[in-house]
Amino acid sequence: YGLPPAPPLPGAAAEDRWPIFSRLRRAISTPLGGGGGGGGIEQRPFLYFGLPSNAQQEAVVATLEEKGCAVLVGPPGTGKSQTIANVICHYLATGRRVLVTSKGEPALEVLRQKLPAGVRELCVSLGSADASSFRRLEAAVENLADNVAAAQPSALASATARL
Repeated sequence: YGLPPAPPLPGAAAEDRWPIFSRLRRAISTPLGGGGGGGGIEQRPFLYFGLPSNAQQEAVVATLEEKGCAVLVGPPGTGKSQTIANVICHYLATGRRVLVTSKGEPALEVLRQKLPAGVRELCVSLGSADASSFRRLEAAVENLADNVAAAQPSALASATARL
């Protein structure tokens, strides 16, 4: 589809504006690849996956970086939801925005349950107009507002300097 990569967030880094991102980065900072350079070993970027992964999931991120989109196809139980959850974690940890769409609400709920705590609370489903969807939206906004209110600029500045 030739979609361009997501633009960087304007202004300060995501960690400066929302402490949840620095907590997310620490919570899922199990880097894959990116080992020490030299010795003829290929340098790969760090992938911030929140769940166990395999080479195919790493390849999905590479495809997304190169082409801007990917379609995951397969029978139930083949890891599609886990792959999407890992891509969401990686994109959020690297300061990107994520929008996931689905034909059915149950698929989104399965995906939401796979996300690690801290990320799951940021997910909002707007496909249905039931009371639980509105409660989740309210909880996500409240969570973000609490994190912004609790942010200490000096701590954020030192965390940014360490990164």
